[in-house]
Amino acid sequence: MDTGGIQDQTTYVSDYVMNLMGVKTRYFGASVSEMMWAQKRIKPDLPIPIFLIQLIKTIIDHNGLRTKDIFWSSCNQDKLEDMIRRLNSGEPIEFVAKGQDIKDFSSLLKAWFRDMGDAIIQEEKIDAMSDALRDHTEIEFAETVIPDFFSYILAYLVGFLQDVADHFEETNMDAAKLATVFAPNIARKIRVNYSDYVKKLLLVLIQTWDVSKVYPVNLN
Repeated sequence: MDTGGIQDQTTYVSDYVMNLMGVKTRYFGASVSEMMWAQKRIKPDLPIPIFLIQLIKTIIDHNGLRTKDIFWSSCNQDKLEDMIRRLNSGEPIEFVAKGQDIKDFSSLLKAWFRDMGDAIIQEEKIDAMSDALRDHTEIEFAETVIPDFFSYILAYLVGFLQDVADHFEETNMDAAKLATVFAPNIARKIRVNYSDYVKKLLLVLIQTWDVSKVYPVNLN
């Protein structure tokens, strides 16, 4: 994964502007290639979905790093589905955020990874992941075995989860809890006996992976 230059991608592009330009996409249930195609006319060199950057920024801006058990519970399912519907219809995230509880948006982040058209860690990579855990080469696996766009997305998530873990006194969410919450969302439909391996991988990445060349992207 070549991470050079990502921090230079600083221009914020709202969903509203994207829609005005005729570049529309759904954000929940979309494949990575669909999301990246939708933004290539605006940010062709940014290998991370703009929506993911916006969603994480929204969580941070609404005191997510100071909210106890930020990812340990979920919002009402009907409310979650309504927010997803609004976002997929093109309503800007800053409009959807008004009046919402911060945990509604933490639920959205989990749902975004859960509903991605392609899982970050796919079935055919499970054996390589098992080897990486055995050989203690988890970072190499994340950077070279996982395909590029998926690797960037994972790195961005890990950077944010490192921020959350660094604020443990406020969030009550350490690396182990965060790995437990997000592991099922980044590797779906895998063999049941490998689910703990995904959690172990994510725990190691949160604790040791230097993603400073990827996270954060400045949205000012």
